[in-house]
Amino acid sequence: LQAIKESLSSIFRSLPENCATKFAFVTYGDSIQFYNIKATRTTPQILVMTDLENGFLPGMREDFLVTYHESSSLVDKFLEMLPSLCQTEPSKEETCTAAAIRTAGMLLKGVGGKALIFQSSMPTKGPGALINR
Repeated sequence: LQAIKESLSSIFRSLPENCATKFAFVTYGDSIQFYNIKATRTTPQILVMTDLENGFLPGMREDFLVTYHESSSLVDKFLEMLPSLCQTEPSKEETCTAAAIRTAGMLLKGVGGKALIFQSSMPTKGPGALINR
């Protein structure tokens, strides 16, 4: 996780100022978390979606998709928060990977783009859940 944080930080800082590339952050475990990092905010706002079967965007697409240069201070705050946001006890570790991917697709629908998924355990909750044999 630390390597991902450092890599993203380095990539964002190397973007040219006029770069129009937009991105969003979505994390997941047993629920899906969206982060409103729009430049008008002072801190990242966390919106949690627990309905894994009937996914939806918990706000306007524009609240989540931003450029680095318009929201750099919030992106940096989010990256600092990331390790603590992703800490769980191994015995409570559930992941809803398929629901998170589907919801990321909703976020990108109409604008296009890529979803980068960082997964460290088997999907165990929601659609696509697997059972350990």
